[in-house]
Amino acid sequence: MVIFRRSRRYKPYRPFRPTRRRLKKLLLLLAAVFILHQLLAGFVLVTLKVESSAMRPQYLPGHRVAAVPLWYGFQLPLSRRRVRISGPGRGDLVVVRPPYAEEGSIPDRILGPVFRFFTGQKRGSPLDRRQGWENDFVVKRIIALPGDSVRIRSGEAFVRPRGTPDFVSEFSISLARYDISLEDLPPGWRPEDPLGGLFDDLTLGEGEYFVLGDNRSASTDSRFWGPVPENRIFARVLFRFWPLRGAKKA
Repeated sequence: MVIFRRSRRYKPYRPFRPTRRRLKKLLLLLAAVFILHQLLAGFVLVTLKVESSAMRPQYLPGHRVAAVPLWYGFQLPLSRRRVRISGPGRGDLVVVRPPYAEEGSIPDRILGPVFRFFTGQKRGSPLDRRQGWENDFVVKRIIALPGDSVRIRSGEAFVRPRGTPDFVSEFSISLARYDISLEDLPPGWRPEDPLGGLFDDLTLGEGEYFVLGDNRSASTDSRFWGPVPENRIFARVLFRFWPLRGAKKA
């Protein structure tokens, strides 16, 4: 006896494709993570990698530091206007946007954070045409405040605070304790040459700060750029977190 059984119907194989609803949820999740990342990096905490020897002996190439952008204030999005909370002090380690790191066009300023978020790179968008050594941010130390006069002799800075008659060593008026590094000049190098250890008197204007690297023989800083406007001081460095061994506060 032959028994006929009803055959089962199988749906043809179709490759998995996310539905519009799932794709929409994914895009919303990415947008939320991106916005949270921008808020944290722009106001709460940002980490940076030291890429030169300009801050020897305290920071070496490869060290990573944590900084707080909200320490002094914050910059309004897509604007150069900055809301101030407190003022920088002498000896503070700060993250500075150097003069060559000019903000690009509005499309570049919009695409830059998105490009960095998804690629993990430190540079801006593909529209950015700067050289590889031109970083968006560098770590420097504040030596003099608005209204101060500053001079450098043998690599050491001397400051005449606003309203006082005499120049005093940077170490005697600094709010922080630190060491500086001085290297021997190459043969034929004069003290008045760049990085030679000599800098003539300069009086800072309103809203201007004089910043230096701790390695006075290998730092591009206010000796080259001139005074730094307050709106270019992005964050206050709090501590070094990498490498873990010997990690310390700024």
